[in-house]
Amino acid sequence: MSITKQNTFILLMLLLALFVGSCRKQYHATEKDMADYGWFLFEKAATQSNYTVSKNWFLSSVNEDTMYMDGYNGLGWSYGKITDLDSSIYYFVFMTRLISIMKFGQVCVLLIMLWVWIH
Repeated sequence: MSITKQNTFILLMLLLALFVGSCRKQYHATEKDMADYGWFLFEKAATQSNYTVSKNWFLSSVNEDTMYMDGYNGLGWSYGKITDLDSSIYYFVFMTRLISIMKFGQVCVLLIMLWVWIH
């Protein structure tokens, strides 16, 4: 093989390796990523008074993980800024009830651990 063909072949192989190696991997956003972006949009919306986009990101975060408190907190604030006060109150109350349930669950686990330790 001539040097020109050999150099062309090597160049093509390097370009192919560069192209294949630089492809972006599939990324799955977590509920935290969605809520963080929702807060970014919430702060940005203060200048534009459009909180609907941040509300949608917070909804996505709680759809991803129904126990994610920051998503419910963001929903409460976003609905409050949109002046949908009933929905705002609903999400704040829902969040506080969820916290109460989680605390009750923690107490139950501690009682079970204590019972197992005693027996």
